[in-house]
Amino acid sequence: FNCTEFFVDRSSINMIGQGYLSSVSAKALIQSLHDDALDPAGSDESRRTSLDAISSICKSKSFDAAWAGIKALKKRLSFSIDGVLNKDTYSKRDRAHILREMCFVLYDVLKCEYAKDPHPPNLRRLSRCILELVKAC
Repeated sequence: FNCTEFFVDRSSINMIGQGYLSSVSAKALIQSLHDDALDPAGSDESRRTSLDAISSICKSKSFDAAWAGIKALKKRLSFSIDGVLNKDTYSKRDRAHILREMCFVLYDVLKCEYAKDPHPPNLRRLSRCILELVKAC
């Protein structure tokens, strides 16, 4: 059962509260996946799975889900970058690799956002996130 597809990518559903449900679901999913995606102690496979899920949420067909996902990601990113940079047990190369992976995912989301009807606040949030990641690398 893939809850990302069920709650976030259901743009064809006609039901009351669908936008709210998809935005709350996207926010909760981003919050749970975010720490795994930037965890230096995690496996590459686990990190890749989390990054793929984050990407699919932020590129969702549902405007509400994409908006909530991008907003939740931006709110957590600064603290997570600091957490990755402050872990002395991992080499600078490993930390930079993790941050670059997230940067590439967000760049892909930004390209997707430009391709569809762009929402300026989403473009601004994604651009700031990418700049923070590039600065941290």
